Amino acid sequence: MSIVRMFNYIPECVDLLGAGKRILKEKLQNKEIIDYPLRGTTYTIRHMMDQDKIVFLVSYGKSKPNRCYNRNQKTYDDNVLSDEIIHMTNQFIFAIYQDKVLCSDHNKRNIILNLLHEADKEFSCNLLAVSTSIDDFIKQVKSIESISITATNDLFIGEFLNPDWGDDLDAKERPETTIVKMDFKRALKESYLIKLYNKLKAPSYIKSFNIKGESSDGFISINEESVVAKEIFEFEKEEGYYEIEEIFSKM
Repeated sequence: MSIVRMFNYIPECVDLLGAGKRILKEKLQNKEIIDYPLRGTTYTIRHMMDQDKIVFLVSYGKSKPNRCYNRNQKTYDDNVLSDEIIHMTNQFIFAIYQDKVLCSDHNKRNIILNLLHEADKEFSCNLLAVSTSIDDFIKQVKSIESISITATNDLFIGEFLNPDWGDDLDAKERPETTIVKMDFKRALKESYLIKLYNKLKAPSYIKSFNIKGESSDGFISINEESVVAKEIFEFEKEEGYYEIEEIFSKM
């Protein structure tokens, strides 16, 4: 068995699962193997899907030259035996669910999204990484995009905004929850983020929150659940390669 750690992402688009199924069926004709060249690397993509998920198994590699040494001329000669022969030395796994995306290679997380966009230019989606802890989040984040908070009606009526704001409103007509989004789009002090996070995490009228920022690798966020950034699976390897049928059945 081989242990595979899958990075956990939140798709920042509406119904990525539905869009993926539609593009695979309509634009890519559910091909058994999709040949996708990108920046000198050839990706061959197999997929399986059901009502709850799409699982992709991606193999990739490059045409490698056959280096020969000519003893008479004292030179090396790099010859590619055939441009059609690709050495598929690596694999990664990419899975789309209704509410999350898992990918075994963080650096390859956008390959499938690029494929879907190439097949349908109307499609666009970003992946939001979920941080494991406030310390991890602060180490990675470069700037804060926004902070979203969902709270019971006590938050804005009684405390967070002007205490007098709701004095002339009928208490019976107040909403059960209130949602606010604060945009920053700049770096914030570490001490402020830690204090804010601890306050939002404390038992109170806060029902949920999401602090969204940008790191050197893209968007990153942390929420009330401090979601673990990786999920662990075990898959068999046949002659050094994974089989999509086993992966699909276990995910």
